[in-house]
Amino acid sequence: MFIEQHQNIMPKIGHEEDKESYMMVFQERDESLREIKRSIENYFNAIREENKQTQRSKSVISKRSSLSRSSLSSQRLKEEQKRVELETKLAALKRKKDIELAKLKLKLEEEELQLDTDIAIADAKTKLLDKYENLESESNSTCSTHVSESTIKTKEI
Repeated sequence: MFIEQHQNIMPKIGHEEDKESYMMVFQERDESLREIKRSIENYFNAIREENKQTQRSKSVISKRSSLSRSSLSSQRLKEEQKRVELETKLAALKRKKDIELAKLKLKLEEEELQLDTDIAIADAKTKLLDKYENLESESNSTCSTHVSESTIKTKEI
């Protein structure tokens, strides 16, 4: 826009001195405008770069965040898996305890049965011995009665 105006004005200036003074003003203004333009471009470039950095940071943060979320999810999964394993082991241990108690109870019942059997055998032997003792007593008593009667009969004769 300023260049078009410059190109329109230059042919209309007649004197060489006026052209030189206009050129100096034009060049100063041109240089000033170019400097403003560079400043504005630098400003927008800086903003673009800052936006890119922000996007990169957000991306890195997002990646870190998703990595940490992923890591947390993985860690949570491991802990849940560990808990399930421990609960399974606990259930197995309780079952094993029940089995061991049942074995012990059975063993004690076997020992009790053995003792009851031994007592029954001892009682049976005692009864048998009592029976033989009574038979022997009766036999001795009968024998002694026979012997006494024989002795009495012998004396009578």
